[in-house]
Amino acid sequence: MGKRKLSFDSLPEVAAEIERLRSGGYTPLVNWNLTQCCEHLDKTMQAGMEGSIKPMPWILRATVFRAMTEVILATGKMPGGAPAPPEIVPAEHAADDPAVIDACLATIDRAASFPEPLPTHMFSTGMTVPKWQRLMCVHAAHHLGNLQPNGGG
Repeated sequence: MGKRKLSFDSLPEVAAEIERLRSGGYTPLVNWNLTQCCEHLDKTMQAGMEGSIKPMPWILRATVFRAMTEVILATGKMPGGAPAPPEIVPAEHAADDPAVIDACLATIDRAASFPEPLPTHMFSTGMTVPKWQRLMCVHAAHHLGNLQPNGGG
């Protein structure tokens, strides 16, 4: 069974998929369960809204990483295998934790109506709220695609 190909047009769609996985059950296709995916997505969105992770050097954010970000936004696909900054790596969770999932859903709601301007983005220059929200949708699809809903889909 391979990774699901997901695509979200909005952050509320991400929240709906999380609720579907939580209520209907799922099988992880990789190491992270729903709680770990949610914790990672939550930390990533919070970092984007708060600017809490030290940005990469400007020259990298303005060239290589900005170009990569533009490709991700254009294709709707995020490459795997790159290590995440330690600040956004989730803790070990043997079972799903409703409080962690609820916190992620609250952050998604906040992110869906986040006003301009964003703080300096850790990976890319020129990040606007609409671009960032699109990036968060692609990022969520990347991780939630590794959770196979019970009954297929």
